Amino acid sequence: MAHYSEGGPFVKRSQHRVEFGLLTEKDPGERALNDFVAGYFMANVPSMAGKIIVGDFVVESGEGLVLWRSVGFSKGSEVISPLQKRGTGMKPYLSTDENLFFRGAAMEWRAEKMALTVFHSNKPITASINAEGDITSLFSDGYHRTAGELAKKNNSREKTSGFRVDLMPIDRVKLGATAYQAQFAHGLFLNEASGYLGDRVSAGGLDFSYTDKRVSIFSEVAKTKSNSLASVAGVVFEPDRRVNVALVARYYPRGFANIHAFGFRESGSLTQNESGIYFGARFLITKSIRLAAYYDQFRFPWRTSSLELPASGNDFLLLSDMSVARNIDLQILYKNRHKPFSMSETDPYGRLKDVIRERNQRNYRATLRFISSAVAEWKSRFEMVDVFYPRSTRCERGLLWMQDARLRPGMNLTVDARVIIFQTDSFDSRVYEFESDVRGTFSNPALFGKGIRWYILTRHRLSGNFEASAKYSRTIKDGVKTLSSGLSEIIGDSDGQLSFQVDVIF
Repeated sequence: MAHYSEGGPFVKRSQHRVEFGLLTEKDPGERALNDFVAGYFMANVPSMAGKIIVGDFVVESGEGLVLWRSVGFSKGSEVISPLQKRGTGMKPYLSTDENLFFRGAAMEWRAEKMALTVFHSNKPITASINAEGDITSLFSDGYHRTAGELAKKNNSREKTSGFRVDLMPIDRVKLGATAYQAQFAHGLFLNEASGYLGDRVSAGGLDFSYTDKRVSIFSEVAKTKSNSLASVAGVVFEPDRRVNVALVARYYPRGFANIHAFGFRESGSLTQNESGIYFGARFLITKSIRLAAYYDQFRFPWRTSSLELPASGNDFLLLSDMSVARNIDLQILYKNRHKPFSMSETDPYGRLKDVIRERNQRNYRATLRFISSAVAEWKSRFEMVDVFYPRSTRCERGLLWMQDARLRPGMNLTVDARVIIFQTDSFDSRVYEFESDVRGTFSNPALFGKGIRWYILTRHRLSGNFEASAKYSRTIKDGVKTLSSGLSEIIGDSDGQLSFQVDVIF
């Protein structure tokens, strides 16, 4: 599930010169109402055809191998559009991720065929520091509830300077260069793949794109201080208005340790220790039938945190969207993923040992959407997940049924409601469902065991300048005495959460 926020953004939007934003956030169990604060001031400067940001910001460049925001999307049911990132330069930051952003000042200057962004950041970070005084991980959950968690808050610091240059030498061609250098108050030792990085890190890269009506070609090559070279290249082609195809290749060596990168990838960790090739296609069969598919072959050249040996896998998705009647759409999805997995098994002598097995997961999903009127929309979904290990007798299944309702009883009021019934054999066969939430946050909870979850979300525009939103959700599991663990443990079989947010625009 996404980070829970009890605060809300207060944002001034202006079509002229000035914009500012402020976000305060408090997690359950924290004492301070403003445990985390993010904000910015941005001003357009017509005399220099540019803008400045003072406060919190991110920089998105090229295909994400040098600089990108801390989150993003890679593979999914949209098989074409997420492949080319199209970095847009500096952007103000208002989010609850408490580490991977910049705090300082940035400036952008634009000419007819050129754009330049320069920035400097000096911000505290929260990290796990070992006995040798090295940073082994960066925390993004932002929990500061106990004495131990409070002791880690802002226990290190990162100073970063960098630039981004965009050139448009001819029509349809864009060239870019990005570089940054960062100094940390402690040395970095994030994993064994990249090794000890020291207290100074840097990265730089060159990117290229060509775009016309039918084809888009893009690539980026990036290098870190350790001389590790990463690259990604792709092409999106539209041979006919009813057909789109894409091919993307990537190579991220184990030594490419860039914490500010977010390249297209399979792994959810750093953009390193992965290579692969992806093919996607989308077809408009008729006016009412659309097909989409992708196949991704990937490899981890070196061991990972969960695998002791190099390994490879593949991922396949097939999706069909059909308009079966007026105001009724049906979506059918099939997904098959083969990925290596480390597990414990007992040998013939009764000894427990770790072995690497191939984990196969198949998802079957059907979604029916019905717009009954201008004020009511309904959606039903059934999903089945099968997990099995070819060289083992282990086999599991997860089931999910979901019913949605969206009502718009008035121009200024929207109500979203959902009921989910789920049953899985264990966490290994868990099911996911992406949820609507208050603005600026999202939820994608992993559901496992047997139970029911429901929520109701309302958004009400009180006036031209005020909007209030609230969400209440509850998860009830059968046959359990506690939910979650550690500091988040709940006694009982029920977990209720309430979110409330007010947006003020002035």
